[in-house]
Amino acid sequence: MSSKLSRLAIIIDESAYQIHYQNQTIELTPAKFRLLKYLSQHPGKVFSRDKVLNNLYDDYRIVTDRTIDSHIKNLRRKLQQLDCNN
Repeated sequence: MSSKLSRLAIIIDESAYQIHYQNQTIELTPAKFRLLKYLSQHPGKVFSRDKVLNNLYDDYRIVTDRTIDSHIKNLRRKLQQLDCNN
């Protein structure tokens, strides 16, 4: 059984790296999926880029803090495709 998180009628399907809203499905890259999951588990909280980076990447890859900006920009675009009006 897949583990699912649900926030504001958006279902986050961990086993498939997908989000579902009504009859729509959006697939996410692993990094964007981890970002969405992390942020949805901490609603209303504000995090530094470093804090988010440390939670997204637990390996030794080299990424800059601007990587988070890019992931958030692209994640917003994906969420806008769902037309949630939120």
